[in-house]
Amino acid sequence: DDDDDDGEKKDNSKGRGGHRNAHSSAWEQRMVELDDCLKQAEGCSFIIFNLFCLDAYHIAQHLDIPALAINGYPLFSTAPSRLRPSLQREFPRLLEMLEEAKPGDSVCWREVDTWMWPLFSEDHETIRTKRLLLPPVPFLDRATHNAPRALPPPTPMLFGVSPLVCPEPGYYPPTIKHTGFWLPRKTNTNEAYSEEKKNKNEEGRHKEKERRNGADSNGGEDALKRRLMRFLNAGKPGRSVPNDTV
Repeated sequence: DDDDDDGEKKDNSKGRGGHRNAHSSAWEQRMVELDDCLKQAEGCSFIIFNLFCLDAYHIAQHLDIPALAINGYPLFSTAPSRLRPSLQREFPRLLEMLEEAKPGDSVCWREVDTWMWPLFSEDHETIRTKRLLLPPVPFLDRATHNAPRALPPPTPMLFGVSPLVCPEPGYYPPTIKHTGFWLPRKTNTNEAYSEEKKNKNEEGRHKEKERRNGADSNGGEDALKRRLMRFLNAGKPGRSVPNDTV
C-alpha cells in the first residue's frame, strides 16, 4: 500500500509539474505577443482591439492614446461576485467613484460589470506592473497608484450584431452599442456577372495569343533546322544544294 501511495504521489507531482510547464510556456508566448503588439502600436494615434486581445487596452494606456473595443457578438455574463469585495478591500475610493460616475461622462461600473472586469485579474495585474509599469488595476493614478482625482473617459465598446436581432439591454451604458452585423461588401449581381464574363474573355484572348505565339515559334524553329541541314549538307561531296541561309 505504501508503495502504491508513493507511486501515486509521484505521478501527481509529475502532473503538476507538466501543468506548470505548460502554463509557463503559454505565458512566455503571451509576453512575446505583447512585445510585438507594443512595437506595432508605437506611433499610432489610437488602438482598436477585440476581447480576445485585452492586453491592447493596457498598451493604449501605456502609450496614453485612446482605444476602441469591438467584438463580433454581445456578452451576457457579468463580473464575478468576488470582484466588488476585492475592490472594496483594496481600492475602496476607486470603487465608490465607479459606482457614482454618470454613464457616458466617464468610465463607470456598468462598463466594468459588462466587459471590462477581466482587466482586473491577476494575469493582467502582472502585465501592467511588471511589463508596462502601470498601476495594478485600470483607472488608478499612474504616479501614486491611488484613486484618481477624476475618472478617465470611457472606452467605447461595439458589438457586431444587429439591434433588430439582439436588442441592446437596458443596463448598457451609452458607450456600448450594437452596430449591426459586420459583413463583406455586397456586389451587384449584374456587375459581378459582367466582370466575370469580361475576365473570361480576356483570359481566352490571352490563351489564343499564347497558342499562336507558340505555333509561330515552333514554325520558326523548324525552318531554322531545315536551313541548318541544308547548310551542312551543302559541303558534302556529290551534293549540290542551294544555300539559302542568311
